[in-house]
Amino acid sequence: MLLTLDEIRAALDARFAPLEPATAGYRLRAPGLASVEPVEAALGVRLPETFRALVTAWDFGSLTIGPTAFGFATDYAAELVDGNTAPDLAWWGDGARPAGRLAVAYSDEHAILLDCETGAVLALGHGRPPSQAVAVARDFQAWLRGVATRALRPEAEADAVAEAVGCPADGRPYWRALTTP
Repeated sequence: MLLTLDEIRAALDARFAPLEPATAGYRLRAPGLASVEPVEAALGVRLPETFRALVTAWDFGSLTIGPTAFGFATDYAAELVDGNTAPDLAWWGDGARPAGRLAVAYSDEHAILLDCETGAVLALGHGRPPSQAVAVARDFQAWLRGVATRALRPEAEADAVAEAVGCPADGRPYWRALTTP
């Protein structure tokens, strides 16, 4: 029921390639990061394999899918490091960033967090404490496929997408609220 990565790429290409160069950042393009080791070293984490595989295959540097933006520059590695270390960008509030958690994307309503220990993806409402983050997908690839499915196939039932990505019951409101602008 979820779109595959190839289907996502093809659908984004069909929809947005004709609009370039006026509109950029809406397609999955290769290559991704040459290496994730500098990011891991800077952030003191080991990135989950599903995340590593996707960010080394595809350029997330200025990618937006539906209401979710991954980066606002061309260097996703710098976005990851800055977004998880810069005090003025501290999604976690005061104090130290929660161990093993990284912000990997943003929407109007949420910071999208990656749990580097379990691989799960969580949504944290802006302005809320990290303890209120809720799991919304079993891993980054499932989450990405779910977000793209909801964006590219608005008729996709939110609860069916939530089920397909391994979302627990308390995270289902995220999928129900996820709409494409």
